[in-house]
Amino acid sequence: MQNFNDKVMIRHITNAVPSGNLAVITGDGFDNAKVLMRKLSAGKEEVQAFLSAGKPAADMNFASGEESEAEIVKNADGHILTVKTPDGEFSGWQVTVKSEAGVSAPYNMNVPEIKWLQNDMVIAGEELRIFGQCFATPDCFDLSGEEVHGYGKMLTAGHGVSVFLRDCQENLHELSVTAASCYEVRAFVPAGVPCGACTVYIMNEKSGVPVALETEVFPCGHLDAVKDASRVFN
Repeated sequence: MQNFNDKVMIRHITNAVPSGNLAVITGDGFDNAKVLMRKLSAGKEEVQAFLSAGKPAADMNFASGEESEAEIVKNADGHILTVKTPDGEFSGWQVTVKSEAGVSAPYNMNVPEIKWLQNDMVIAGEELRIFGQCFATPDCFDLSGEEVHGYGKMLTAGHGVSVFLRDCQENLHELSVTAASCYEVRAFVPAGVPCGACTVYIMNEKSGVPVALETEVFPCGHLDAVKDASRVFN
């Protein structure tokens, strides 16, 4: 949870999709504003080492390089900014708004966001499905040619998505990602992962920071064991 400036605050930023396109920033105190952006950059090995050391994802700050000023296409009533990202290549950005009223807290855009986990649980030895936004980045999808598909197409290779699981014994596991799109990730959970509270982390190679979800691991076949054969559900 970021700490907001009392007068200048970023409430939400839309992901700039397709690559290098416009982003919309909503908030307060944007009169005569400037939008400054720093690229987020971290490789899979760097994030894995950070997590293996027991550090929480919330402590990660991989903004690097000098700030770039984004071009503001429109400023609507000091509350909605439409901006062009400084780089035509898709990447994660740490965004700060500076205006005559002050400086906002930084806000990360183009980073993964988890909406929900299938069955709200992780099953040892079974497939894990997570739904959200900005998992496989738009750069991974070829939208040319006659058969144009959307960013929801599941990619089995070249998606650049990594999934880690920290179990109840504080051990970190890298899960095998079987397929991923912008909106869904499928990964296999090893049968040997102990049951109990766990944290799942998802990152992609372009956004530079992981997203975390706290949930719980249940034994293999758990859902079959709790089904009531006398009831039929649509």
